[in-house]
Formats: sequence, C-alpha cells, structure tokens
Amino acid sequence: MKEILRGEIYFSTRSQLNDPFEMQLMLAPGSNFAARVKGMVRSMRDNAVTKHLSPARRLEQATRASRLIESNPEILRRTAQQHVDRMSTGCFIFCMSGNRTHPLLWSHYADSHKGICVHFDHKKDPFYCAAEVDYSPDFPRVAYPFEGDAVLTQKGILTKAKFWKYEEEFRLFSVRMGNEAWHLGLKWLNKHIARIDPTAVIGITLGANMPHEDAEELVEHCSTHHPHIAIEQARLRESEFGLEFSPI
Repeated sequence: MKEILRGEIYFSTRSQLNDPFEMQLMLAPGSNFAARVKGMVRSMRDNAVTKHLSPARRLEQATRASRLIESNPEILRRTAQQHVDRMSTGCFIFCMSGNRTHPLLWSHYADSHKGICVHFDHKKDPFYCAAEVDYSPDFPRVAYPFEGDAVLTQKGILTKAKFWKYEEEFRLFSVRMGNEAWHLGLKWLNKHIARIDPTAVIGITLGANMPHEDAEELVEHCSTHHPHIAIEQARLRESEFGLEFSPI
C-alpha cells in the first residue's frame, strides 16, 4: 500500500491476471473479397519483407493469400494465437473497477474483505484515459486483414467474458511492441512499475474484515503523511447481503 501512496502503480502481464481467457480473439476473413485483397496489398506495402515487390506481384500474392485463408481457417487461428503470444510478454495492464460496492470484488481482490479499496482521481493523468472493458459471451472477432496491430490489441485487451461484468472494469495498458504512444507518457521504474502523481490517490476504503491493528496503522500513516486522503470503512449490512460505507 505504501508504494501506491508514494506514487507507484504495478502493471501486470497476461500470466499474472486471474482470467485464462485474457486477450483471446478470433480472426475471420472479411466478407468482401475485393476489399480483403486491397487490405492485404496495403499491408504488404508496409511490410519490410514484401514492400519491395512490384504492384502487380503484390496483387498476385494478395489474391492467392485471400483465397487460401478462405479455404483454410487454421491459418487465421494460428495468426491470432501468435498475436496473443506476443501480447503475453509485450503488454502490461493496470486494472481498476468503477464500483466498490460488489462484495465479490472484495472477496476476490481484497483478501476476503481484509484488504482495502484505493480511490483514484479519474480526472488526473493517467486515469482520465483509462478504457472501459466490454463484456461478451464470445471471443471478439476481427475481420482480416485488419487495420494495424492496434485493432487486435485493443479488442483483445478490452474484451472479457460476460461473467466478469460485475467488475465494471477499466484498464490502463502499456504495449511494448515499438509504439511509444502506448507507454502512457509515464515514467517507468522498470517494465512493471510506473510513477504517478501521489495526489491522484484521493481515498481509501477499509475492508469490512480488515484487522483492527492494520486499520489503525494505515489511518495513522495517512493522517500524518497524506492528510488529503479521505478514509472510509466498509461494513456488512445488517438485514441484506451487501455493504455500506461510512467515513472515518
């Protein structure tokens, strides 16, 4: 917790997240053959391996490839998996929720209600650019050829299974595959830890089962070193399954 209070946040890789379906997606041939060939030609112009080919040669190869993926869906399945594999080591994610009230969030992410919920100012950098997660019963589908890796990247990172919808998740993500714009303009202490303005932490909610001595220590620390932070206590409701919150 003290790391966050001094302005350090941790970005996780795919293997550190708790959803084995993270970043999964499907590629499907675009329905329009001519548009698909045109897209492939455009991709070949930008590819270091094929950009030297003549326009006629590029068109010939793109036409052949377009017919091939239509008859052999395994090609696109492998392409999608290769992208997921690259993202597993090249993408770093910071996950947040827009809702502190759901008890399952406290059970799953706050040590069975013994931990805390940290409140960030969504108007401050970098939180104002956090992206909302979309929830779906199926893997996201992207028509091939796609317009650059950004399409695959954002579809994969920002789509999760519908059963996670209760999380109301928002994400910051840094993709280390040659795109500096996706580093969020932050100072990175290492590949996982980024510095933020410590005043972006504006509140803390103590879990309903947080040990009394831990709560006292945190409250005292914030009162001494971070007096701007508002602290609240979560409690179990008396007559229904739910939580209520009161200021300390």
